[in-house]
Amino acid sequence: MSCTPDAPCESLTKESTYFRYDQNPSYKLLQPTTESFATTPTETQQQLQQQYDQLQTQLNTVSSSFDTALSNYQSNLTAQSEQNRAKTARIAQQQAALSEKYQTLQTRNRMLQVSQERTIYKQKLIYTLIALIGFFIVLTVGIYFMNGRST
Repeated sequence: MSCTPDAPCESLTKESTYFRYDQNPSYKLLQPTTESFATTPTETQQQLQQQYDQLQTQLNTVSSSFDTALSNYQSNLTAQSEQNRAKTARIAQQQAALSEKYQTLQTRNRMLQVSQERTIYKQKLIYTLIALIGFFIVLTVGIYFMNGRST
């Protein structure tokens, strides 16, 4: 089985070459298979149909997963929306309560201011009366001493 450049190797056949490829696993891909050439159009169509069915199944699985994720996301958004509405309603109630309390505070501040003004007025009136009483006392003492010394 020696081959020289002058004499071709006639003893090598395709079968022996394939056999040699069969011995080495890395050459398995290079070996032609008889199955690929033996398929008929109906077998190819069946294989394509099987692949199509597998892809369709995978597509349905992915689609259902996507639909589930989308519905979960939508339900989460709906729940958050409801929470936000509840918070907004609570904030509106709190603002209304604060507004009412602010009105009450303004009313009480005005009442306090009016009370202080009345108190100041009454104090001025009392001081004026005390001054008048003092003036009459001084006037009567002065008249007494003036009339008492002259007689």
